[in-house]
Amino acid sequence: MSAGTLALFAGVVMVAYVIPGPDWVVILRHSARSRRAGLVAAAGVQCGLPGLPGRARIVEVLARR
Repeated sequence: MSAGTLALFAGVVMVAYVIPGPDWVVILRHSARSRRAGLVAAAGVQCGLPGLPGRARIVEVLARR
């Protein structure tokens, strides 16, 4: 992956991370019940984020075809 591609991907991830989406709604809904439920929901959402770099690599490989 070139430095330009990596920088572009990092920029897109940052923007997507800042914009509220379905994850934010899930955390907000659980936080309304209790603080513990909100923290557990937030931890669950964050567990899905480490997979993003792997997905970027898959997209890069598929784009080369």
